Amino acid sequence: MSAVSAMDAALYTALNTGTVVGVGKASAVYRGMAPLTATFPLVIFALMDGDDNYVLGGRGFVRLNYSIRVVYEGLSAAGASTLADAIDTLLTNVTLTVTGHTMMVGRRVRLISYPESVEGGVTYQHVGGEYEFMLDPA
Repeated sequence: MSAVSAMDAALYTALNTGTVVGVGKASAVYRGMAPLTATFPLVIFALMDGDDNYVLGGRGFVRLNYSIRVVYEGLSAAGASTLADAIDTLLTNVTLTVTGHTMMVGRRVRLISYPESVEGGVTYQHVGGEYEFMLDPA
Protein backbone atom coordinates (compact mmCIF):
# COMPACT_ATOMS: atom_id res chain seq x y z
CA MET A 1 0.00 0.00 0.00
CA SER A 2 1.39 3.43 -0.91
CA ALA A 3 2.23 5.91 1.83
CA VAL A 4 -0.55 8.23 0.66
CA SER A 5 -3.22 5.51 0.59
CA ALA A 6 -2.11 4.23 3.99
CA MET A 7 -2.10 7.73 5.51
CA ASP A 8 -5.51 8.53 3.99
CA ALA A 9 -6.94 5.40 5.62
CA ALA A 10 -5.28 6.19 8.98
CA LEU A 11 -6.64 9.75 8.98
CA TYR A 12 -10.12 8.65 7.99
CA THR A 13 -10.15 6.16 10.88
CA ALA A 14 -8.71 8.66 13.38
CA LEU A 15 -11.16 11.40 12.42
CA ASN A 16 -14.23 9.12 12.46
CA THR A 17 -14.36 8.98 16.26
CA GLY A 18 -16.94 10.21 18.75
CA THR A 19 -14.67 13.16 19.48
CA VAL A 20 -15.22 14.49 15.95
CA VAL A 21 -18.34 12.87 14.46
CA GLY A 22 -21.69 12.65 16.20
CA VAL A 23 -24.57 14.65 17.63
CA GLY A 24 -23.50 18.27 18.04
CA LYS A 25 -20.28 17.60 16.11
CA ALA A 26 -19.41 16.93 12.47
CA SER A 27 -21.90 14.99 10.39
CA ALA A 28 -19.17 13.17 8.43
CA VAL A 29 -15.52 13.10 7.32
CA TYR A 30 -14.62 13.39 3.64
CA ARG A 31 -11.41 12.98 1.67
CA GLY A 32 -10.82 15.74 -0.86
CA MET A 33 -14.28 17.27 -1.03
CA ALA A 34 -17.77 16.78 0.29
CA PRO A 35 -20.75 15.97 -1.92
CA LEU A 36 -23.24 18.77 -2.63
CA THR A 37 -25.79 16.91 -0.50
CA ALA A 38 -23.53 16.85 2.59
CA THR A 39 -24.87 18.03 5.93
CA PHE A 40 -22.91 20.68 7.84
CA PRO A 41 -20.76 20.82 9.88
CA LEU A 42 -18.31 18.44 8.24
CA VAL A 43 -14.60 17.64 8.09
CA ILE A 44 -12.52 17.55 4.90
CA PHE A 45 -8.95 16.30 4.67
CA ALA A 46 -6.71 16.27 1.62
CA LEU A 47 -3.07 15.72 0.76
CA MET A 48 -1.43 19.07 -0.06
CA ASP A 49 2.09 17.86 -0.83
CA GLY A 50 4.70 15.35 0.15
CA ASP A 51 8.15 14.11 -0.63
CA ASP A 52 10.47 11.16 -0.27
CA ASN A 53 13.63 11.70 1.74
CA TYR A 54 16.63 9.47 1.14
CA VAL A 55 19.37 8.46 3.56
CA LEU A 56 22.43 6.45 2.50
CA GLY A 57 20.93 5.48 -0.84
CA GLY A 58 17.56 4.31 0.47
CA ARG A 59 14.26 5.96 1.31
CA GLY A 60 14.65 7.17 4.88
CA PHE A 61 11.16 8.61 5.34
CA VAL A 62 8.15 10.02 3.54
CA ARG A 63 6.80 13.45 4.50
CA LEU A 64 3.13 14.16 3.81
CA ASN A 65 1.33 17.47 4.43
CA TYR A 66 -2.44 17.36 4.77
CA SER A 67 -5.04 20.09 4.98
CA ILE A 68 -7.58 19.10 7.64
CA ARG A 69 -10.44 21.52 8.15
CA VAL A 70 -13.86 21.80 9.66
CA VAL A 71 -16.53 23.47 7.53
CA TYR A 72 -19.41 25.14 9.40
CA GLU A 73 -22.33 26.97 7.88
CA GLY A 74 -22.89 30.45 9.35
CA LEU A 75 -21.22 33.73 10.22
CA SER A 76 -19.52 32.56 13.43
CA ALA A 77 -16.39 30.41 13.42
CA ALA A 78 -16.75 29.46 17.11
CA GLY A 79 -18.21 25.98 16.54
CA ALA A 80 -15.70 25.21 13.81
CA SER A 81 -12.84 26.34 16.07
CA THR A 82 -13.98 24.07 18.91
CA LEU A 83 -14.10 21.06 16.61
CA ALA A 84 -10.76 21.98 14.98
CA ASP A 85 -9.20 22.08 18.47
CA ALA A 86 -10.53 18.57 19.18
CA ILE A 87 -9.00 17.35 15.91
CA ASP A 88 -5.67 18.95 16.82
CA THR A 89 -5.67 17.06 20.13
CA LEU A 90 -6.37 13.80 18.25
CA LEU A 91 -3.53 14.24 15.76
CA THR A 92 -0.67 16.15 17.40
CA ASN A 93 2.15 13.97 18.74
CA VAL A 94 -0.02 10.86 18.51
CA THR A 95 1.14 7.73 16.70
CA LEU A 96 -1.48 6.61 14.20
CA THR A 97 -1.57 3.12 12.75
CA VAL A 98 -0.43 3.52 9.13
CA THR A 99 -0.40 0.20 7.27
CA GLY A 100 3.07 -0.74 6.02
CA HIS A 101 4.71 2.27 7.67
CA THR A 102 5.85 3.46 11.08
CA MET A 103 4.67 6.93 11.94
CA MET A 104 7.55 9.08 13.16
CA VAL A 105 5.91 12.53 13.48
CA GLY A 106 2.40 13.97 13.38
CA ARG A 107 1.89 17.65 14.10
CA ARG A 108 0.09 20.81 13.00
CA VAL A 109 2.45 23.19 11.20
CA ARG A 110 0.04 25.90 9.98
CA LEU A 111 -3.37 27.22 10.90
CA ILE A 112 -6.26 27.51 8.45
CA SER A 113 -9.14 29.93 9.01
CA TYR A 114 -11.20 31.64 6.33
CA PRO A 115 -14.84 32.40 5.47
CA GLU A 116 -16.40 31.50 2.14
CA SER A 117 -19.54 33.18 0.81
CA VAL A 118 -21.52 31.56 -1.94
CA GLU A 119 -24.35 32.66 -4.17
CA GLY A 120 -27.50 33.20 -2.19
CA GLY A 121 -25.72 34.79 0.77
CA VAL A 122 -24.71 31.60 2.56
CA THR A 123 -21.40 31.80 4.47
CA TYR A 124 -19.21 28.85 5.41
CA GLN A 125 -16.39 28.95 7.96
CA HIS A 126 -13.29 26.83 7.21
CA VAL A 127 -11.13 26.27 10.31
CA GLY A 128 -8.34 23.76 10.87
CA GLY A 129 -4.72 23.31 9.99
CA GLU A 130 -2.01 21.92 7.81
CA TYR A 131 -0.59 18.78 9.39
CA GLU A 132 2.78 17.24 8.68
CA PHE A 133 3.21 13.49 8.98
CA MET A 134 6.53 11.68 8.61
CA LEU A 135 6.42 7.96 7.89
CA ASP A 136 9.17 5.38 7.97
CA PRO A 137 8.55 2.93 5.10
CA ALA A 138 9.33 -0.05 7.36
